[in-house]
Amino acid sequence: SFDNRIEEEFGFRKDKLKKVKKILAPVVPEVAIGYETSNPFIRNVLLRKKLEEDDFLKALNLLSELGFKVRIYLLFPQFPTFSFQKAISQLEKDILHLLEVKKTFSVSMRIHVCLLKIKKGTHLFS
Repeated sequence: SFDNRIEEEFGFRKDKLKKVKKILAPVVPEVAIGYETSNPFIRNVLLRKKLEEDDFLKALNLLSELGFKVRIYLLFPQFPTFSFQKAISQLEKDILHLLEVKKTFSVSMRIHVCLLKIKKGTHLFS
């Protein structure tokens, strides 16, 4: 598998993905996407990801069309302002959202949950 950034100019171009698929054949390639969360405030304001939902859906559509597998990275958001229960609740919303999105696309999707621990003294630590 390999990572690709949807929001970057070089990411998710059909011609490049076709070349990757041809090079790796007969292996079905898997693309990892750092989606982080379905919450746009957390994703784009707090984390400064600059990933819009429409761009994410377009990428899934393209990967589905080309027959790729997808690995989605979600964060378990342990912000100082989030209680453990709020973090669990957000993660649950994120997973349910991805399961709904998955119904739209014929793509093999794996979800990986990564712990986000904000260190004292950093910009996000309050």
